[in-house]
Amino acid sequence: MRVLVTWEIHQESLDILKKRFKVDYKPGISKKELVSIVKSYDVLVIRTYTPVDKIVLDAGKRLKYIVSCSVGLDNIDIDECDKKGISVINAPGSNANAVAEHTVLLMLSSLRNISLATKKINKGDWNKKELIGKEIQKKIIGLFGFGKIGRLVAEKLSGFGVKLIAYDPYPPQIDVFKGLNVEKVDKEGIISKSDIISVHVPLTKETRYMFNSEMFSKMKKGVIIINTSRGGVINEKDLEKSLVSGKIYSIGLDVFENEPLQKESFLLKNKKSNITPHIAALTQESFRNMCVMSVNNFLERVDIKLS
Repeated sequence: MRVLVTWEIHQESLDILKKRFKVDYKPGISKKELVSIVKSYDVLVIRTYTPVDKIVLDAGKRLKYIVSCSVGLDNIDIDECDKKGISVINAPGSNANAVAEHTVLLMLSSLRNISLATKKINKGDWNKKELIGKEIQKKIIGLFGFGKIGRLVAEKLSGFGVKLIAYDPYPPQIDVFKGLNVEKVDKEGIISKSDIISVHVPLTKETRYMFNSEMFSKMKKGVIIINTSRGGVINEKDLEKSLVSGKIYSIGLDVFENEPLQKESFLLKNKKSNITPHIAALTQESFRNMCVMSVNNFLERVDIKLS
């Protein structure tokens, strides 16, 4: 089989592929060039920066596998792959620890106004009145979604002296709540009780704009919102209103409805915004994990098919 790698991947995963297949390594290839040459390949190895839509798939007459060195598959037309019998392989959970650590970072940054403090000190402004923050100890932290990342966040917060509650619209089959000393609550409970709400749900038809003005109105005054899942889960116009009104104390966001953020976005201007450019999963360790796991998952699939 011939393999085309369209983006930079970890050297270890590239070496694994080269031991088994003829590999062409073209990191950063344009879509136009991809469409013109993909007909010669059986396997595409990509990252989330490569869009694989119907145009690419129609051109890939020989394609049997798409290996995405990622967790999310938002950039791939999965329905079209199914129609064409193309297997899509990724690396579920490979970046979970990185995202969980970043979630805790955003919580602490939002409590202590780190973004505003950085901006002020860069200007030589040592007026600290605006920088009086809050402590995480004794706060009620609501984990909205309790999959792998939500559970890791719970583990990392266990030593902070907080009360943890969680709600999952897709509850796990096993009782993982009790083992992590987390109280299981319903949707209304997590919205009304939490001092900090951390979002950990996928973006689906059901979850799009789930966090809107109606939901914000039911939260405690001074709540903190953290989101490292998907931007479209939160209605940003409603978020702005609640932030400006003071209903929301501060926000810590790594994901946004439209990326990259436009310069005029209120998220860049509001003093209570603690934001990062979709980097929660970007660590040296998670990059290696995503690439090696996805390639090994692919090899396992191929070996099963050949046996």
